[in-house]
Amino acid sequence: MELLPADGVLSWVRDSSGLVGWGCAARLDVSGRDRFSQADAWWRELCHQFEVEDSVGLPGCGPVAFASLAFADEPGDSVLIVPEVIIGQRDGVRWITTIGDGSAEPQQPEPVHPPGTVSYSDGQLSATGYRQSVVSRQSVAEAVRRMRETGDLDKIVLSHDLLV
Repeated sequence: MELLPADGVLSWVRDSSGLVGWGCAARLDVSGRDRFSQADAWWRELCHQFEVEDSVGLPGCGPVAFASLAFADEPGDSVLIVPEVIIGQRDGVRWITTIGDGSAEPQQPEPVHPPGTVSYSDGQLSATGYRQSVVSRQSVAEAVRRMRETGDLDKIVLSHDLLV
């Protein structure tokens, strides 16, 4: 925790493994229908430019992109960020990856404080109300029909709002 800067931190952590990064060695802002293929091409080209020294040999060592990719084509705004500094932990092994000249070393960090009390409440519909709603049932039925009959859908994502 003493290494973390006060802001601009990206993280992916699950159980006792994860990655935390800061700084920006590279960034791609992409949108629209072909955002996935553009992001893939950008990442592959970027990786060819890196000279990697990896003495750890675990997934997540070397350059890593933190990505937020939109579900819908429009507006489809998405971003990939390759941090300058990445701290990782996997299977009890810890490492630090730096990209560039290491100038992203943090200044004096501020302590991290818990968010305090978080409360949840239903949005327009409760979870039960959403599952039982006519619109929800009709949407699922229509999606299943299209998957079976036309094959123009592979999956659907239905959601409702939750206030935090």
